[in-house]
Amino acid sequence: MSNKLGWIQVSKGNKDIHDANWCWIPGWSFSGTVFSDLYTRIPGNHWIADYRTSELSMSEAGDALANTLPENAHIIGWSLGGALGMKIAALKKPTSITTLATSAYFIARPNSEQLGGMPADVFAAFSQSLATQPEKTLKRFLGLCAQHADNPKALIRTLGAHQYNISDSESSTKELAQTLAWLAEYDLSNQTLAVEHQAHWVGSNDGLHPVPLMCSPDSSHQEPLITFTAKSHAFFACESNQQQIANELMSLISTRGVHDNA
Repeated sequence: MSNKLGWIQVSKGNKDIHDANWCWIPGWSFSGTVFSDLYTRIPGNHWIADYRTSELSMSEAGDALANTLPENAHIIGWSLGGALGMKIAALKKPTSITTLATSAYFIARPNSEQLGGMPADVFAAFSQSLATQPEKTLKRFLGLCAQHADNPKALIRTLGAHQYNISDSESSTKELAQTLAWLAEYDLSNQTLAVEHQAHWVGSNDGLHPVPLMCSPDSSHQEPLITFTAKSHAFFACESNQQQIANELMSLISTRGVHDNA
């Protein structure tokens, strides 16, 4: 059994000024430190999720993280992390949830009116490649995340510094295979959340073609689907976007009291 599930506090704010808990959930194969250039710009307490597991389902992982979610939480999740964040928010209501490049479902549906997602045969080949050539496959994934970026090599270097290293750990390969399988399983196309502040953000040219994730119709403080100017699946890691993203997130605590978790 190999599970590393939990929230890790990476910075502590001044509780007399901001008691918001920012809970960051990274995309597949990445550490939550991939958000470090963002969370260092935002006051408050910052937590990163570690959801590496070799045996738990996505629902079971969501249960475990929901049980330990800090109070007054603002969830921010990238890609698979956003989908996991939606699962967590359905179990324990956060103050807000923001997804970054999260698709309503990851595997393309040929007969769907919604275009996007990864073709099933491409995903199957990718999964097989992870089993046989894990290091090469992770490098390929970096390229997919940086595809269409203005400076893809620089973005690959930035992302690579935060990708898990599996060269010396068989258990890490099993964990990545387990969580990769979650991408084929989840479906948020009909999920509704009783969370007042919801936002779903994407880059202007995402090589993984996420299917737009819409706010729940009963959300009283819906934010529009924002498309940021920086291109790629990892648009949030592009320096040109980071202050804008930080400002958008900080507006969550400037427009309403951080103690209001209704």
